[in-house]
Amino acid sequence: MNQYIIKNTPRITAIHSLFTYTYPADYKFHGESHNFYEVIIILSGSATVAADSNVFTLKSGQAFIHTPMQFHNVYSTGKEKLSVAVFSFSAKNMPKLHNKICVVNNLTAVYELFNKANDSFIFNDIWVTGSKNDTVPYALIKEFELLILELNSNILEKHNTNSTGEKNYGLIVKTLEEHICEPLMVKDVAFLCNMSEIGLQKTFSRFAGVGVMEYFNNIKIRKAIEHLKEGLSVKETAIALGFSDPNYFSTVFKRITGNPPSFYKK
Repeated sequence: MNQYIIKNTPRITAIHSLFTYTYPADYKFHGESHNFYEVIIILSGSATVAADSNVFTLKSGQAFIHTPMQFHNVYSTGKEKLSVAVFSFSAKNMPKLHNKICVVNNLTAVYELFNKANDSFIFNDIWVTGSKNDTVPYALIKEFELLILELNSNILEKHNTNSTGEKNYGLIVKTLEEHICEPLMVKDVAFLCNMSEIGLQKTFSRFAGVGVMEYFNNIKIRKAIEHLKEGLSVKETAIALGFSDPNYFSTVFKRITGNPPSFYKK
C-alpha cells in the first residue's frame, strides 16, 4: 500500500510567556538563559541579538529562536523604538533553527495571533498561567506550531559582516568555551584573548549584557546538565568543570537553572 510518511513536526507542550511590547530606541536587555525555547519577532525598529559566539542584526519582519539554555542578549539599535513579539515555550520535535535569522512573511498575521492569545490565555504579567475558558485552546496552539514551521522554511542565508567589536566578542566566547573545564578569572581570559581586562569587560558587557564570569558560569552549567544526564555524579561534574567545591557548584547551578543538580540526574 502506497503512503506518505509525515515527519515529526513541532509540538508545543507548554507556553511560558507571551507578549508584545515597544521599547525605547536605546533599550538594553539583561543577558539571560532559560530552559525553554524563545521566539523574538521584530515588529518594527531593529535589534542586535547576541547568541553564543554569534552576533546578528535583525530588522522588522525578521525573527530569532533561542534554544533552551542558550545564553543570549537582545538590545535595540537604530533611531526608532523597538517593537517586538515574544513567546517562550517548551516543545518536542523542534527543527534545527540554531543561530539562524528567520523571515516572517506576514506581520499582520502575527499581530492577530498574539491578539487571539491575549483573549484566550490568563496571564500573570507576561507569564501564561491558564486559559480563560478552562479548556486547552488546541487550535490556537496549532497556529503557534505553524508559525514555527513558517520560520523554519524562511531562513535568511546572508547576514551582515561582523564589526571588529562583534568579532572580538565572538573570540571571547569561543575562548571561554574552549577552556570551559578550567577555573579561569577575567585576567586569564584577557591574556588568552590578547586583550586588556578593561577592553575585554567593556566589549563583553556591550554584547552579552552581563559580565564575563557570569556568562562563563552559565555555559559551565549548560555543560553540567549534559554531564549529569550522561550519568556523572554531582561531584564528578563539578570537578570536570573546574569547581573545587561541589557545594558551591550546586549553589551556582540552582541559581542559574532554578533546580538542584539532582533534577537532571538519570
